[in-house]
Amino acid sequence: MRSFVILLSFIAALAVGASKIEQRDALTIGRLYGYGTNIGGLPLFYGDGIAYLGKNAPSNVSLAMNVTFLHPSSSNMSVIADPLNSNTTILTPPSLFINAAPNAVEPAGFITLDNTTNSTTETDFTIFGSALYFKNSSGPIQAQFYASPTDTDGTYVLKWNTNNIVESNSVPVTLKNIAPPSILAR
Repeated sequence: MRSFVILLSFIAALAVGASKIEQRDALTIGRLYGYGTNIGGLPLFYGDGIAYLGKNAPSNVSLAMNVTFLHPSSSNMSVIADPLNSNTTILTPPSLFINAAPNAVEPAGFITLDNTTNSTTETDFTIFGSALYFKNSSGPIQAQFYASPTDTDGTYVLKWNTNNIVESNSVPVTLKNIAPPSILAR
C-alpha cells in the first residue's frame, strides 16, 4: 500500500510539472555563437535581414544589431530574434529562416512571419543540448550551417547548405547558445 501511495504522489508531481511547462510563454535561448574551423565562438547578429557571424558588420549593412533568441512554446518551433539594443525598434520581431529546398546554398536570415515565401522555412528549429538544429517532419535532425567570409575581416555570412557540400572558402559551423570562454590578459 505504501508503494502505491508513493507511486500516486509521483504521478501527481509529474502532472503538476507538466502543467507548468505548458504555461511557459517562451524559452530564452540567449545569444547564439558559431563554432567551426578557425571560428571560435563568433556571435550571430542581424544585418539588414541577413544572419552574420562576427563582431563587426560589413560596411554595406545599414542596420545591424545583436540579438538574443527565444523559442516560443507554440508548435511551430520558430526561433525569434529579440534585439539587445534598447534603442532599436522592431514592430514585428523577425524569426531566423533558412532555405531548405533541395540544392539550396543560401544565406540564413531573419524574416517576419507575415513575410514568408515558399522557399524559406522559419519553423522546425530545435535546441538539442546547446546546439541549434533543423528538424522537419519528414526528415532527420540537421545542422548544415556554413560560414562564408565577407569583405570585413572576421565576419561571415551564415548559410544553410541543404546538400551539406563544402563550398570553397566556406566552413561548416555549429550554432550553440554557449559563449566562448573569456581569456583575460594577465
